[in-house]
Amino acid sequence: ADAGGYDAAEIAQRCFRAAREVAEGRAVAERDSVLLDRQEVRWPVLAGLQMALDAAHGEVVDFGGAFGSAFRMFAPFLGRKLDRWTVVEQASYVQLARTASWEEKLFFSDNLDRALDSPRLAAVLISSSLQYVPRPDLIIKAIEDHRAPYIILDRTSVWPGPNRITVQTVPPSIYKASYPAWFFNEKWLLALFQPEYELIADFPSLCTYFNLHRAEDKGYIFRRRDLG
Repeated sequence: ADAGGYDAAEIAQRCFRAAREVAEGRAVAERDSVLLDRQEVRWPVLAGLQMALDAAHGEVVDFGGAFGSAFRMFAPFLGRKLDRWTVVEQASYVQLARTASWEEKLFFSDNLDRALDSPRLAAVLISSSLQYVPRPDLIIKAIEDHRAPYIILDRTSVWPGPNRITVQTVPPSIYKASYPAWFFNEKWLLALFQPEYELIADFPSLCTYFNLHRAEDKGYIFRRRDLG
């Protein structure tokens, strides 16, 4: 009740315009609607994606991937191993995405189960999106039910206390918005992947300026145990 939400039309429009600038070659990169002067590659995430695609060339499902920011970050390093990159987003984002043409291999869906039903599924990427959904446990369960070989989290907010819901306020220099955001108890988060998945690696992520004591932004690479 004290926050807005990611479904605000202005957020989608600003992210869409920034993504088009990059996709059409007028800008180098973008993140969360902000144009960047260089591409910031998340190397631990790239390592996880390469591990997944080395095991089986195929498809990456990018949950909450806006208009393909992560695809543009990683696709140049994945080459022929990557058959398809499907962004799963809100229906309003997907409708907007379908008004434009995009890079080869990049697709959009507003249905997670349908996207996960791919016989070529190699990995699911969840970057800075799990903490913004009402029931993150159900998202992870859906992915596990589809037996995704690898699950990669990045830019995920954790802390040692109990799961906590907060209001995140976006700096006005980006856009005027606020939305509910979870801080997960890290042990609770990791337990969601048991017993089917093993933790291959964890690593620090981008954000280091939380005003919640001992909170961190982290990433994790999980592999289905029967693949080990």
